[in-house]
Amino acid sequence: DPDWLVDGFAKLVSVLPENIQSKLAPGAQLGPWFYAPALTSFVTPTFFGFLVGPSTINRREDGQLGGLVVEKCKFLQESSCKGMCLNICKLPAQSFFTEGLGLPLSVNPNFETQECQWSFGQTPLPPSEDPLWPNGCVTGCPTRSIVKEMGRAGDQAEYSGCE
Repeated sequence: DPDWLVDGFAKLVSVLPENIQSKLAPGAQLGPWFYAPALTSFVTPTFFGFLVGPSTINRREDGQLGGLVVEKCKFLQESSCKGMCLNICKLPAQSFFTEGLGLPLSVNPNFETQECQWSFGQTPLPPSEDPLWPNGCVTGCPTRSIVKEMGRAGDQAEYSGCE
């Protein structure tokens, strides 16, 4: 950051009341504010479309503003694997938004339609407690046959993605 900006901001903060100064201290997190889920769902299609596919704004699963539905998830279309979806997309995205940005995110894929509901501002359930998370491999999962082949070849590598 340029020195003039840092110095100017420090002078501005110094004339504010104490209770506001503490909120503007370096490293202090200001949000998420009430509008963060709705604003995030509005901005996300522009910046994540190349990664996950076309998406449209909708309401979260609880009916509040802040929802986004990925119409045909590129990742699900290519992998058709629940374990890869969970470990490479769902959990990392939820972790990034919740821990990195301070905004909870619940990502819920639909393996039949290959849609994915993103609910910003909604705390996700762990997959083990989520009644919508399917047990076992999903139909068409290529990993299932790979794991079977590994077992036949005597490979002792563990894979728990389809549990």
